[in-house]
Order: sequence, then structure tokens, then C-alpha cells
Amino acid sequence: MQARSLLGRIALTTIAVASAGHTGWSQEWARKMFAVRFHEFGTVARGSKAEFCFDLTNPYLEDVRIASVRSSCGCTSVYIKDDKRELKTYERGGIVARVNSSSYSGRYGATITVTFDRPYFAEVQLQVASYIRPDVVFEPGSVQFGTVAQGQPAEQKVTVTCYGN
Repeated sequence: MQARSLLGRIALTTIAVASAGHTGWSQEWARKMFAVRFHEFGTVARGSKAEFCFDLTNPYLEDVRIASVRSSCGCTSVYIKDDKRELKTYERGGIVARVNSSSYSGRYGATITVTFDRPYFAEVQLQVASYIRPDVVFEPGSVQFGTVAQGQPAEQKVTVTCYGN
């Protein structure tokens, strides 16, 4: 009876170890698609536009599908670049992280979770960090020039306010 119990424990341990190894691999295939998984924005003025795109490439023969993206903190908004959720072999995509500098100030960090549901389920965590300066404010927070012909002037007005020293 003890021999059976011991064999049962060995078999159960082997299955648990094999499963744990498989879980690590199932996440690793998704991590390999990202060249960069951390971005430091540095110091960002309150109200300014600061964003970074985490590029990813599908090196696999199967199509890859991004099911969702989410941020752990309201200090950072995230979205799928060009809403391109499906990536065929060798196609590129991106996850864009934008600092919400109008609503927050101080040191912030966020974990961005990217969930894949094809060809296998996996989650990849991306990290961002920033320091939003409350003493310098840009209004508006970003300037969009649109299309400007070469050699033609383009002008936008930006107000920079410094509070304190």
C-alpha cells in the first residue's frame, strides 16, 4: 500500500512540474514578440502629451490575436495601435501607452497587461514610469500641425506656465 501511495505522489509531482514548465513556456512565446517591455518617460510637464508605442512583431506561422489591453493605473491610458488586433506572420503592431499628465502629478508607474487569445492564451506585462511635474504646465498639451507643404511656414501657439522657482 505504501508503494502505491509513493508512486501516486511521484506521478502527481511529475505532472505538477510538467504543468508549471508548460505555463512558463505559454507566456514566453508572447513575450518574445516585444523588443521592449519597459519604458521610462522621464520628467513630463503637467498637461503635455507623452506617449510611447511598444512595438510587437508576429514571428510565428499562426495568426496572433490581441484580445485586450489594460493599465493598472489611471495615470496611463493604453490602446492597440491602429486597432490592429490580428497579426499575421511577420506583421507588426503596437500597444500605445499615454501618460495622463493633465490629471496626475508626481512619480507614477503602471503595468500594462496585454492579453492574447490566439493561437494560445497568454498575458504579457509591460511597464512604464514617469514623473509628472506639477510646476510646469503646457496649454494646449499637444500641437498637431497636420500636413504642411515643404518650405511652407506652420505656426501654433503654446502657453508655458511655470509655478514656483
